[in-house]
Amino acid sequence: MGFFSKPKNPINNVSKIFLDQFPTWSVQHATKMVAELKQHPKHETEKNCAELIKKDQAVEKILIDCLTGAHAVYLSELPEGHQLLLGGDKKIVQAISKWSEKSKQFFMVALTFHKRITEAGTSDIASSLEDMFGGDGKLEPMAVHIGTVITQTIEKDLNKDLGPFFVAGLYRKIFELQQEQLDWIVNEVLEKAKKIG
Repeated sequence: MGFFSKPKNPINNVSKIFLDQFPTWSVQHATKMVAELKQHPKHETEKNCAELIKKDQAVEKILIDCLTGAHAVYLSELPEGHQLLLGGDKKIVQAISKWSEKSKQFFMVALTFHKRITEAGTSDIASSLEDMFGGDGKLEPMAVHIGTVITQTIEKDLNKDLGPFFVAGLYRKIFELQQEQLDWIVNEVLEKAKKIG
């Protein structure tokens, strides 16, 4: 760096790195999560999901598409400043245009469903799951809503009746998806931006 040159601001690199990597990373991450659920169910509720994934490859494909779309649902709920740091909602939508039609469609349906339930007040769906499976008011409503839309998608596409047990089986993976995505943004995207800056 020359004597009179300005130091580079790593923030300028964040959106470029994020937008370049997010479409591929989210598909790979969803694929990894479905493989984990299929091979290593951690809880009793996850075992039913794992069995269904093992029996029916169509379920596995639908889950990958839906979990890919779930990444964008979580991004849409970030504070506006965080979204701007990542490129803004228009650029994020442009980035996800590289996804499969099923993933893009899931994103829109799940986001609309979540917003409709949230605007109505408390989530009866989350409350019902807590009553059935425990949780003492600690279930994260967005993860429940995403799990509900995934379950409805599989039921519709494959003409199966899965019910609340499938939603409960997906809950932990969906919650992990959000946490791991935030970790990826902080530990991968922001760190790379600092190194380039």
